[in-house]
Amino acid sequence: MWEDFLVQIDVQSDDRLTVKQIQEEVRKEMKRIGFGQLAGGLDEYFPETGQFVDARKYSG
Repeated sequence: MWEDFLVQIDVQSDDRLTVKQIQEEVRKEMKRIGFGQLAGGLDEYFPETGQFVDARKYSG
């Protein structure tokens, strides 16, 4: 029996470069364990909180 999982990983920081670097490492690790990144996601700055947010979904 095969199960398929859907995972969303959100990275938040007040530094955009940090968010991008962490999400790239997350993407590599998710690929290594058999998860592929899905289209879409969130890549936005929220002035209310001063946070950059990068949210991506993976399935595998």
